[in-house]
Amino acid sequence: MMKKLSLYLFVVLALVTTSSLYSQGIQSKTSLDSLRAQISTVKSELKKNKKSEQLWRKYYEVSKQLFGSASDRSLQNQQRSLDSILTEMNSAIPNSFVYNLCQWNSVLLSTEKVPFFLQAQKLQPNDPAIVIGGLYVALMTNNDSAITNAAKRIYATAVIPSQMMNFAYNTLISTPANGIVVVDSDLLFEALVVLQYTKNIRKEVQILNQKTLAENNCRTTVFGKNSFQNFSVFYNNINSAKNLSEPFFNTLAVLVKYSQKPICFAGNFSGKLLAMVKDSLYVIGTVYQYSTQVIDNAKIIRNNWSKFRLDYLRMDLYGEQFDDSESIKKETFPIYISCATILYNNSKEKEDLHSVAQYRGIALSIAKQIGAYDDVEAYFLAIEKTKQN
Repeated sequence: MMKKLSLYLFVVLALVTTSSLYSQGIQSKTSLDSLRAQISTVKSELKKNKKSEQLWRKYYEVSKQLFGSASDRSLQNQQRSLDSILTEMNSAIPNSFVYNLCQWNSVLLSTEKVPFFLQAQKLQPNDPAIVIGGLYVALMTNNDSAITNAAKRIYATAVIPSQMMNFAYNTLISTPANGIVVVDSDLLFEALVVLQYTKNIRKEVQILNQKTLAENNCRTTVFGKNSFQNFSVFYNNINSAKNLSEPFFNTLAVLVKYSQKPICFAGNFSGKLLAMVKDSLYVIGTVYQYSTQVIDNAKIIRNNWSKFRLDYLRMDLYGEQFDDSESIKKETFPIYISCATILYNNSKEKEDLHSVAQYRGIALSIAKQIGAYDDVEAYFLAIEKTKQN
């Protein structure tokens, strides 16, 4: 029965992630058209004002998002397209903050890009991208003191939305002792590191950023002295990956072969990729644990659930500076629905009617916030009808 419980996750996710494909990096035609329209508008405005750093920054960032949405486009090709924009930018606003920031904020980030970051930092040290970038520069040095200082600055300036910070906390709580959690969200990665280095929460957990992993460096990371051993190697080897699915399978293959540690994927990891190995995944909280052996995940979820920070599921903790509350909800809430669904089914098996009603209500309450109430209710009704028959 526990093996079947792992499949409940994908049944529910298939229902509730339809409206959140964009946030998970699986671009719809509508979202791609929207990005193209934004680029067209910005290019028209740039013809009128070639010196506008704000317009150049938007042009670069939206273009990067568009190029990254093409799953069949290699990372090298994405970078070449961005380099052509940087060449134009250098002619229009050379040595500017935005030019240096965009040079640093490349697809193939490497230690060679650090001088651009440092120059941008001198020009606008308090820009949120600089505050976050300082963490990556510190990680490249593998210096605990530098990482801690950078993490403290991020925490103090609150540049990471509180919703993602709470999700990161629950992710660390969910990961088994001395486990590895693979993420493909930069924002979640940053939040996890900040919590580890400012609050000393689960520092034994290793965090692997899927976007910067390839087979050549994964083994080094697993056997490194800490989570960020030779972090810069991640960036230097990323050009060995043609797209995100390649490093996903490379990462998983190397972890399975060489690591004896529990392997997990973050709860907001690309559903498209996880579906490829769904028969070996178990939701155990806000992470999926990879295992070829049966896991009693209901018991683990129940234990983790009691430790979660869940207030943010019922209220908006955002300040006015954040406009992505809805996108983060759609990205992170489905995994909680999966947890509640598994506990619902487990409680039904135990004939614990109070818990059945409790977890049913929780799942529907969360689903309502991401526009999935009707689908999740239909799921419960189908199970209840089957039970009656």
